[in-house]
Amino acid sequence: LYYLKNHNHNRPIVIASHNQGTIHAACLLKEFFSDTLKKKLVVAYIIGMPVPTDSLPAIDFCHNANQTQCWVSWRSYEHGFVPDNPWVTAEKAICINPITWEYNENYVPKELSKGTVLLPAHKVLPHRCDAQVHGGILWVNKPRFRGSFFYRNPNYHIADLNFYYMDIRENVENRINAHLLLNRQAN
Repeated sequence: LYYLKNHNHNRPIVIASHNQGTIHAACLLKEFFSDTLKKKLVVAYIIGMPVPTDSLPAIDFCHNANQTQCWVSWRSYEHGFVPDNPWVTAEKAICINPITWEYNENYVPKELSKGTVLLPAHKVLPHRCDAQVHGGILWVNKPRFRGSFFYRNPNYHIADLNFYYMDIRENVENRINAHLLLNRQAN
């Protein structure tokens, strides 16, 4: 409320969160994004935790790369791995492919990914991660990068955002432009 009153100056809003922040962001979206404030929402990237379809009744999940006033979510695991925790794999959890920005189970090869950012953080590693939605999770074939040989955990949660950093960066720019265009056309 303080941000809206003192700093927003009637500009569009993008929300980005991961892990515990996603729980908080989902509450924020549910409590404050009524019809009036929803019109300012470009997109909410609520990543790293399961977000059920019915958890945000006033805001739909994104169905394509340029849709606005919507949200996207995913949780990354090694291809073929299915966590045994039913809370994590809830069939009702929405998982959007962060390369195509679509809600389907089509396999998308790493050659279509814009790039990964790991350490050092200033270096973009192009075409490292593929993506395939499987139920409520995102499957990723183990990417190759310096030190990847030593990473044995099939849960890629720690890199949910890093694996698709350049895809997210391009997508947020596209959605902002789509949002601004829609607002110009409405006025």
